[in-house]
Amino acid sequence: MANTKISALPSGNPAQSGDLIPIDRSGANFSLTAGSIAALAGTWASLTGDLTETQVIPWDGSTPGTKDSGISRLGAASLAIGNGTAGDTSGQLNLTTLGFADGTKAVTSTEFANYTFYVSSGTVYAKNGTTGAIDFSNTDAAVVINDCLAQIATTGGTLYFKNGTYNFNSATVETLGTYSGNNFYWCVGIPPTSSATFRFVGESQSGVAFNVTTAAETAAGSGHFLSAFFARPASAYDSELSETIWWGPIVEFRNLYISFQNNQRGNEVHINCLEASYLTCIDVNINYVTAPAAASAAGNTGINTPATFCDGCHLRNTIAAGCYYGIEVNGEHATMGGDVVAYLCTVGFTYGRQEGQGAQSIKHASNWDHIEVYFCANGVEIGPYAGGNTLLNILAYDLEYTTTGPWAFVTAMTEYTPGQCGGVINFTCTVGNKYDLANLFTYGGGQGKNFAVTQLGYGSSDLGAGIDLSWNHDIGFSRSTPSSAPSPKVAAAAAAASVNVTINVGDCVIVLTWNNYNGTPTVGDNGASGGNTYTKVNGPEDAYGALCMFVCESATKTATTVTQSGATAYYATGAMTFGGVTAVTGNQSASANTSAGTPASQSVTTGSPNAFVVGGFSGNIGTPTAITGTIAAQCPEFVLMYASYPTPGTGHDIAMSYTGGGLQWNGVAVEIVGTNIRKQLLLGNATLGDTTGILKLGGVNAGLTSYASNAAAVSAGLVVGDFYAITGTDPLQVAVVHA
Repeated sequence: MANTKISALPSGNPAQSGDLIPIDRSGANFSLTAGSIAALAGTWASLTGDLTETQVIPWDGSTPGTKDSGISRLGAASLAIGNGTAGDTSGQLNLTTLGFADGTKAVTSTEFANYTFYVSSGTVYAKNGTTGAIDFSNTDAAVVINDCLAQIATTGGTLYFKNGTYNFNSATVETLGTYSGNNFYWCVGIPPTSSATFRFVGESQSGVAFNVTTAAETAAGSGHFLSAFFARPASAYDSELSETIWWGPIVEFRNLYISFQNNQRGNEVHINCLEASYLTCIDVNINYVTAPAAASAAGNTGINTPATFCDGCHLRNTIAAGCYYGIEVNGEHATMGGDVVAYLCTVGFTYGRQEGQGAQSIKHASNWDHIEVYFCANGVEIGPYAGGNTLLNILAYDLEYTTTGPWAFVTAMTEYTPGQCGGVINFTCTVGNKYDLANLFTYGGGQGKNFAVTQLGYGSSDLGAGIDLSWNHDIGFSRSTPSSAPSPKVAAAAAAASVNVTINVGDCVIVLTWNNYNGTPTVGDNGASGGNTYTKVNGPEDAYGALCMFVCESATKTATTVTQSGATAYYATGAMTFGGVTAVTGNQSASANTSAGTPASQSVTTGSPNAFVVGGFSGNIGTPTAITGTIAAQCPEFVLMYASYPTPGTGHDIAMSYTGGGLQWNGVAVEIVGTNIRKQLLLGNATLGDTTGILKLGGVNAGLTSYASNAAAVSAGLVVGDFYAITGTDPLQVAVVHA
């Protein structure tokens, strides 16, 4: 063939395996066939060098030369499986076993759990997620689950349940803590390992069912407590508190249906995590095999959350049906999201009703995003462990009810033990069917139709303290002013017949005198035109003298000096003023004591919240030290004291110890009541604080305090818009305070 430039040769495509190709090898000329070169390129073992970051290892599909899959580089130590284009991640990797760097492996895609459970012909099998072996099997799911939990007891782990019905046929008695010896049984006992996490995850909520059978109930015994799942109590030493506390496991339930046979046996709990440190329930259904047709027997509970000593709980898309108590939230840090529902329960939700081991009151906040109460006799019950620091926010409370049958509506919110709960509860309630508003919320006595709305905002120690109510109607009630105590202002004492103290108009003045009681003691001040009027309220007299108390409930004149008279010898005078006082009550006491060294104490039964007990002591008391209350002023052998008490009740004291060696002391005390306990309720358009409503009544029993004038009412603490009776009118006339 004549010499011709290669570029001038005609095309020889497609290449043939026998085509000759000239090559230069070490200065000598040779020829190779095209087939031999292709064979060389197809031998991966002989390849050397690196691919560039944009190159793809391609595979052809059914059409040669047309790639449809490949592996490409995404970044350092990162590869993509895709369609053969660089960076494409649309591919799929199919494996029988997936190994991990720690030496563990998963046999199938669902077996990232420690154990995977499935049911076949009535037998429950547990497959080990590491080895792929069937470690345990039994017709009793409780036995298989407990066997698996024993293997992960110290570390925690995940149990995954394929769709099927898992029958619990046995029950085990609890032997730990205060449960021991009290006939407390469980089907599945979650190991008592502090802060270890145990997860129970179902393939689907409708497909995974745990069924507590009659056999398990029989094993527990009639009337004995039986829990389907029970977080066993665990103790741990808390270095910060320097004490041993009960701090159980962390427990999580997802995509599960849990049922007992019916709701008539009583004392059955589906999920009992009172002793856990945290509980999560997502997509959990609590119910009974036989649909509830009657109100539940006592003691049946759907979900029992951790107690206050633990961290709390989170519930989402969870329902409890047919129970006595649907969902019991026992601790703080409780959150709810999605739809959390109580259905056909005697009590839908409780908050702070019971405690586990190491009981204490709820002290921190909880937020319930959305709860639904459907056809329950009672909606929310606030328990005695909801203490004064409780803050419960319910963003949305949906209520629907019936007025007939076993779940006839009683109340939407009430106290478990009247007068024992406290704190602040804020919520908005939407009512699906209209009903008598007075029947929605109960207070005090805990009786339906007895919600004393006048007690809203009554005091920081009761349920009414922080309730803001609004209904999804065209009318609504809301709380007005919270209660507050009278405020101590100034105090002074002098070993003389008079004492200097600043008195302003409206002040309540308490004067304590010590004299020989030779005559008729009286008290006055240097206010204009004879000064203010003081009334003697009590005082013990004995051979050592008289300690008397005088009160001016509301000063009408300013003054700077208080003086006692009517005796022949004056040992001491003390005075103390308060702002915001409406009354000095009749709960007065007086006593004399002749026992040397006995602590000086006066006790008053208070009738109002946020009141003060005021009084003092005289005698050979030497140097006084307050035991209960505050020493406001003192002079030799004479002490003026006060103590505040937020909750009405008995045994409210002022008390002191002293260094004197005498044989006696005298004491007096009295209760003073603040004006800011307003007990106001606003009627409006269901917006908090709105007052656009109109109240129509068949009759009013007002019980108004009488004042001679608008100025007198204002001086007593009333504000613009308050009602009062006009002194001396017949029939009694009512007036409104104006500016």
